[in-house]
Amino acid sequence: MSCVIHSDNSTLSLEKASIVKVVGTYPKCGKVVGTYPKCEKVVGTYTKCGKVVGTYTKCGKVVGTYTKCGKVVGTYTKCGKVVGTYTKCGKVVGTYTKCGKVVGTYTKCGKVVGTYTKCGKVVGTYTKCGKVVGTYTKCGKVVGTYTKCGKVVGTYTKCGKVVGTYTKCGKVVGTYTKCGKVVGTYTKCGKVVGTYTKCGKVVGTYTKCGKVVGTYTKCGKVVGTYPKGRKVVGTYPKGLQYARGAYRMNNMVQRRLPNGLAGCGACCPAGLQGAGCFARRFAWCRKVVGTYPKCGK
Repeated sequence: MSCVIHSDNSTLSLEKASIVKVVGTYPKCGKVVGTYPKCEKVVGTYTKCGKVVGTYTKCGKVVGTYTKCGKVVGTYTKCGKVVGTYTKCGKVVGTYTKCGKVVGTYTKCGKVVGTYTKCGKVVGTYTKCGKVVGTYTKCGKVVGTYTKCGKVVGTYTKCGKVVGTYTKCGKVVGTYTKCGKVVGTYTKCGKVVGTYTKCGKVVGTYTKCGKVVGTYTKCGKVVGTYPKGRKVVGTYPKGLQYARGAYRMNNMVQRRLPNGLAGCGACCPAGLQGAGCFARRFAWCRKVVGTYPKCGK
């Protein structure tokens, strides 16, 4: 059975409070612990309708600040430290510390908008709307820079190396390295517009709008030159494959390429064999996997 304590240390059950109304306060340890209301309702440290709307202390310390409607809107401390700042509507909007360190800054509407540290280090900066917009570090290193709206727009490093640069709108527009090497340059709108290397070699150059406009190599060899808008800018070889289905290129003579390869006979108009264009697939033409056409022809 719940009860209240009078200043003379006598108690009174709340069931009987309708007969004897409590309108004063009572102390514990010489401190004011509660203020009791008239009409059986608590309007001071304690709440109305069973909800907490006020504050109370223990031994001169602020232990808690409670909210209206059963929600926490204030702060409370433990051992003289700020342990937490709680929000309106059951959400956290303030900060709290542990052992005098800033452990967390929490957001409005249950989202994190601030920062927190661990061991005096900045561990994270969190965003509004549950998205990360800031940076956090581990061991004094910058581990990540995160974006607004759940997208990554910044960079992060591991072990002091730049591991990645991420884009706006969830797309990668920058570069990142692994072991100090440039591993990739990514594009805007999910397309690759730059180049990336593997082991210091150029592995690929990709295009804008999903088209390839450059070349890429494997092991320092030219593996392919790709077209823009279905236009042929060259050929690419692959091992000892035969050039099956070489295409026409606007009925122009496909001559020997500068790299020593050649377009195969299928691309030569009748009667124009010779002059660097061949009607048959010769052995030295084996490495040509395809000669790609202009305008899709």
